[in-house]
Amino acid sequence: MLVASEVRLAPTGPCERSRGRPSTRVLRSRIAGRAHVPPVRPYPHAAPGRARLQARARAARQPLKSASAMSRSAGTLPDAGLFGTHPRRVIDLILERASSAAGPQPDRSRKLALIIEGGGMRGVVSAGSLLALDLLGFREVFDEIYATSAGAVNAAYFLSGQGKLGMTIYFDDIANRRFINPWRLLKIVDVDYAYDRVISLHKPLDDVAIRASRVRFLLSVTDARSGLNELLDVRARPEPVPLLLKASSALPVLYNRRITLDGREYVDGGVSDSLPIARAIENGCTHILVLASSRCDSPMARPALWERSLFYIRMGRRYPALMRAFASMHEAVNRSRRLATGDEAVDGVNVALIAPCDGDSPVGSTAIERARLVRGAHQMATRTFEIFARERTILDALFETYRARSSG
Repeated sequence: MLVASEVRLAPTGPCERSRGRPSTRVLRSRIAGRAHVPPVRPYPHAAPGRARLQARARAARQPLKSASAMSRSAGTLPDAGLFGTHPRRVIDLILERASSAAGPQPDRSRKLALIIEGGGMRGVVSAGSLLALDLLGFREVFDEIYATSAGAVNAAYFLSGQGKLGMTIYFDDIANRRFINPWRLLKIVDVDYAYDRVISLHKPLDDVAIRASRVRFLLSVTDARSGLNELLDVRARPEPVPLLLKASSALPVLYNRRITLDGREYVDGGVSDSLPIARAIENGCTHILVLASSRCDSPMARPALWERSLFYIRMGRRYPALMRAFASMHEAVNRSRRLATGDEAVDGVNVALIAPCDGDSPVGSTAIERARLVRGAHQMATRTFEIFARERTILDALFETYRARSSG
């Protein structure tokens, strides 16, 4: 979700790697309630002995060595930019399904989910990873897709087979003051322009292809009256897909409007659950690929007093349950980050996280500089290709066309 200020993530160290086993604090049952959990630590252990190296680095007040250097000392070299709980099992299942001559087959013992984070213009980062998955031929390998806000738009163009077109929306259509204008106080982010004009008319989604896909598409939204998260099954809803996407992206304060579906008012799903990993686990998913648009190795802080006050003035007075959800949304975010990084694990559930790291070109949630957006998308698309050990010629050529349009 895009809020009134950026989430501040402390630069805790270099881009660290995944470990091959779940956390010692393994949950012995499915996630239930709001159990006490430890604070988020940096990305999970890269290799045996890393804790000792961390202690030495802290004592010397020096940043940690690169994860690759630490891994080589143990004789292993994990995937760059891949984190989670047994992440390679998720990658292997994706490759297995993609290589099947008969296409993905029903598999009752292994349920594969894709979870996509939004974050305003920062959604271009997860869009880059999705474009890579599309180019790699992985569009139909997932059983379910869970997405929020800008991530939901990315998912829709991915499922419809229009991934290349969807990517250009960030570069050509909304990287401007028409979409984001801090001086337009009543509608800083013009969600109507993005969904009613760009997505519905200028670069229309193939609604039929989305509904015909074998993949179940679930949108994270927040009920404005109850403050609770809901998942909308796109195939089961009669409304046009752009309207459903708009409900998942109706930003409190910055857009400050609710979207009514079947008599109920909804706002951005990020208020209640921006990374619905726990919901995917509850639905029986055993293998989960998470595409994050922000770093997940530091906890999100509670919304500041001025943010809570502004939210109350703009929306919280009329919707007290939504106000409570906003004030505590950092708890849901941090819980999801622990599951994504492998700092918490659930028996029988494998999670792979592809996320930004140290050294990446940062993309803010209100960024409109085209070159920065192209660079952010390209670096995550490249990382995704490398994780799947594929040659990048097609990808690099595509991004050259995006850059050429920028300079032309």
